Amino acid sequence: DDKILLKLSKDLSILITKPDKGRGVVILDRNDYIEKLEKILSDNKKFKLLNQDPTISRENALTTVLRQMKNEEYLTQQEYKYIKPVGSVPARLYGLPKVHKNNVPLRPIVSCIKSYNYKLGKFLANIIKPIRDSPYSLKNTNDFLKFIQQNSHLSKNNKMISFDIQSLFTNIP
Repeated sequence: DDKILLKLSKDLSILITKPDKGRGVVILDRNDYIEKLEKILSDNKKFKLLNQDPTISRENALTTVLRQMKNEEYLTQQEYKYIKPVGSVPARLYGLPKVHKNNVPLRPIVSCIKSYNYKLGKFLANIIKPIRDSPYSLKNTNDFLKFIQQNSHLSKNNKMISFDIQSLFTNIP
C-alpha cells in the first residue's frame, strides 16, 4: 500500500488527502479539487478578495494590544513572550472531501498554524479547558444522546430532529 501511495504522490494530476470524517485515504483529481476550492472562495458573502495581505499589520496590532496588557499586568512577561506573534504567515485554506455526500463536496478548513493569532488561540484554549472538561459539557453526538436518554422526560409524541449545517465556520462572521 505504501509503495502505491508513494508512486501516486508523484503524479501531479492527483491529490492524496484524508476524508472529512473517519479514517482512510482519498485520491482526488487535482483540477477538480482546485475547482471546488475556487467555488468555495468565490462566495463573496463568506470571502472577500483583498488588495494586500493584512498579516503583518494584524500582527503589529495584536502585539500593541499584548504589550499594553503586559504593561497593565494582565499578562506576565512569560505569557506575553509566548503569545506575541513573530514572523506570522497568512492562514491557509484547504478542503477535506466529504466522501459520504453526493458529488464529494469539500469541507473548508482554515489552518491558522503560524498565523498572527495562533498562539493567542492556544493560550485562550488552555484557559477555557476546565470549562470544556466540565461534567456539564457534552463532548459529541453520542454523549448528547446518552444525556437525553438518561435525563429526558419526552413523551412518545415528541420527536428528535437534527440539522445538517453546511460550512458552519465559514458562516460565522
